[in-house]
Amino acid sequence: MAGDLRRYHLEANGEFSKEPKWPRDVKIDWEFSGMQGRVFYYYDADTANNRLELINKNRYHRDEKMTFDFIRPDPQTIILWGVDDRKDSIYAELYRSNQTHPLLNKK
Repeated sequence: MAGDLRRYHLEANGEFSKEPKWPRDVKIDWEFSGMQGRVFYYYDADTANNRLELINKNRYHRDEKMTFDFIRPDPQTIILWGVDDRKDSIYAELYRSNQTHPLLNKK
């Protein structure tokens, strides 16, 4: 079979399908190879309803999901609140940093 097998999933009839069961980004997991203790998440943002869902990209922990509601009081701020997979409440205020990165601003 040509191509990367992570792009395919097995249907009930035993055939492989290219139709995504999970978005491709969830299936690609090279970020955490050799990275002990770090967790990487795929996110799906519903901007119409101001909801954000985070899904653990580790194939053995995909049932770990967090769902947040969010507001943008101004263009520099995002406020998130919701629960994680253990039903713990989470509240976070994120502010845009003015930090510059020399490699990105290289001329």
